Amino acid sequence: PTPTSRGPVTYTVRPGDTLYGIAVRFDVDVYALLMYNSIDNPTSLRPNQVLRIPPPDYVPPTPTPRPPTATPTPVPTPTPAIRLKAPVLRNPGNNASFQGADAIIMLTWENPDGIPAGIDNVVTIGVLVGPDQVDWRLSEAVGAATEFRVPAWLFGQAPQRYGRTYVWYVQAASVTRQNGRVVDSAPVSPPSEQRRFLWN
Repeated sequence: PTPTSRGPVTYTVRPGDTLYGIAVRFDVDVYALLMYNSIDNPTSLRPNQVLRIPPPDYVPPTPTPRPPTATPTPVPTPTPAIRLKAPVLRNPGNNASFQGADAIIMLTWENPDGIPAGIDNVVTIGVLVGPDQVDWRLSEAVGAATEFRVPAWLFGQAPQRYGRTYVWYVQAASVTRQNGRVVDSAPVSPPSEQRRFLWN
């Protein structure tokens, strides 16, 4: 068989991460991510926990039927559908450059349709690790806010080989929280364009 271009992929959990967010970053199914890592409780993620990302050909075992109480639904609402226009990114401009860990990097955007009650803007930031390969590091639900300051802990995470390049986009989503933590997210808009900034 033809060898794959990458070896086993792992991801180190960071504060604020959710299984759903990690699954979206790597374009894998949440259930496959659970089964591949033998995780019973989707809310049990801990910072610095290392997750193995299932390969594209991984097929999770058929789940054993369980009572519906295994995944409680806080409020019975219809499944969100794509119904809002994609957010429009404003600043910084594409390939803007910033210097030093103390740099203040404010990401700003607009929602052409506004943000209805119960909908969040979700900001996703990653680092360029290959010519067209992004390792997504942060996904943050910020409510109706249209700006987000890039946290200082992301400084230095982008490889110098690819110019210390960071990639970001915004998407509107219906977010479910338990005890103040995001446990699920369903997009209600297409993602915005992706922009890059350099942070040395």
